[in-house]
Amino acid sequence: MGKQKIGSVACGQPSVKDAGEMFLKDRRLSGLREPSVLAYKYRIDKMQRYFGEKTPIDTINRMRWQQWIEYLTDTEKLSPEGINATIRHGRAFLYWCMEEGMLSPYKIHTIKTDKKIKETYTHEELDRLLEEPKSKDFREILTYTFIMFLYGTGCRIGTVLDIRIEDLDFQFQRFKIRHSKDRIQTYLPMPYRLSVALKKYLVIRGGSGDDYLFPNPYGDKPCQREYNRYVASYNKARGVQKTSVHLFRHSFARGCAEQGMSALDLRDLLCHKTLSVTQGYIDMYAANRLQNTLDKNPLDNREISTRNKRKKLY
Repeated sequence: MGKQKIGSVACGQPSVKDAGEMFLKDRRLSGLREPSVLAYKYRIDKMQRYFGEKTPIDTINRMRWQQWIEYLTDTEKLSPEGINATIRHGRAFLYWCMEEGMLSPYKIHTIKTDKKIKETYTHEELDRLLEEPKSKDFREILTYTFIMFLYGTGCRIGTVLDIRIEDLDFQFQRFKIRHSKDRIQTYLPMPYRLSVALKKYLVIRGGSGDDYLFPNPYGDKPCQREYNRYVASYNKARGVQKTSVHLFRHSFARGCAEQGMSALDLRDLLCHKTLSVTQGYIDMYAANRLQNTLDKNPLDNREISTRNKRKKLY
């Protein structure tokens, strides 16, 4: 009999609920950001409702896992992307249980799906949204500048809302990221048009260096839900029905890919952990970029000889 891992459960396996609570506590202690912890909790709660909170964790074997995936597919009618998101979170949870000696090991795989092109804002929609406001309404100017930041950098909403005024470095045309999804602190380049918009905004916004760049109405730490509402209202007022904040990140990635940016550079700008995720963007928008190669197409650039014409047959 093999040795049991130190700290693992020795006798009496915990329930699905107890194991889930221990896993979430472990994630928090390992430094995982709270939004990511809550994403795990959401999927684990779904598992608890299906398997039962008091069900021993060691009864979730490969066959019962497959039944769970069939339930998500046939009963809940989740999309393939939704099923894979659930699998990835559930897999991390169950693999942790396996490492802790709570569950016999087995492999868990995502399902194969067709890769769909991620939705973005069209060029016409971006033209509407990036037109500088003519009014002096602070909320409109704030939302316009916020959208400029999202589209000009490709940053996630949580990253942008963590930025403080002192993080802007106009001298070297860059800004500091305090917290990314992967808890990485770094500097990213600030495009010229964004720097111009930010300087105009700061004249109106005021504030000191340690203030949030995009605050709540009282000048304190902003709420993502609040800024989601700002963007939705702003977009609809400009005749754009799409309201997703995250689409600006997709649109940034599409624009970079269409301009021929390398996957390595785009990975660093998007703060991806692995190159494979970034390469997905490059491959996804390759068709748009390749349209620009038509002027170099050999068929259109070849001069067809008119000599030795033969008689028409019909």
